[in-house]
Amino acid sequence: MTTLAGAALSLAKLVSNVRSSTATGGSVTTLIDTARTEPDDFFTGGTIWFLSGANLGKSAVITGWVLSTKTFTFATQTALVAGVLYAASPWDYPRDKLWEAINRALQGLENLPAEDVTLTTVADQEAYSIPAGCEDVRRVEIATQTAAPLQYFVSHHWQIVGSKIRFHWDYAPDTAGYNIRLTYVGQHADLTTDAGVVSPYVHPDLLQWVAAVEALRSKIQERGEDDATLPKLLNEAQNMATLMRARHPVQDFPRDFVYARAYD
Repeated sequence: MTTLAGAALSLAKLVSNVRSSTATGGSVTTLIDTARTEPDDFFTGGTIWFLSGANLGKSAVITGWVLSTKTFTFATQTALVAGVLYAASPWDYPRDKLWEAINRALQGLENLPAEDVTLTTVADQEAYSIPAGCEDVRRVEIATQTAAPLQYFVSHHWQIVGSKIRFHWDYAPDTAGYNIRLTYVGQHADLTTDAGVVSPYVHPDLLQWVAAVEALRSKIQERGEDDATLPKLLNEAQNMATLMRARHPVQDFPRDFVYARAYD
């Protein structure tokens, strides 16, 4: 499972200067690493990722880096202690820019399969409104239990009528309170927290290189022609993104076979 925090770290390793090490101390708002030698503010405005301990899987914006005390500062976390593994990137690609690049990359990958479980059966109800964003439905499943494990079964007796899913006559759920799971294809939802999950249909290598293209394009727009290395890096990222699209394409999710209606 790839999270937004993990994807951001992978992206930062491609476009920025990520340093990984082990904390020698800390608190709820600081991490100390006596082995660091970067100058004051080298990391200020950048991102720190916590790779072990109570904050595993989280990241934070670095609000300060002081060489004399070997101290990172950031918003309140669970207290940091010696031995915690971390990674940190400098200010050139802030966390919000990494997140933006990842979300643009995901939006550019069309026809991604996704699931929706917001519908619940109503006894003997044939038609259900399709949730927003789920218009291209490929599979309809109904839970057989109301508590985990839900044990879904696939229905082959439904059709789309306007903005509703309509079960065929005599195949509508006859009991209330069971989840209806829809598999559909569409655009990836924006991820806005560290724990946001990338679709399992997107290979991590594909995502990081497509996101690298987005991040480098934004950086070129920001700096103009001042940095001659950026166009070269962008060209390399575009070549790798093309290779990853061929190697790890997003697989289509075909529509399930559905029986013809037994009535009209």
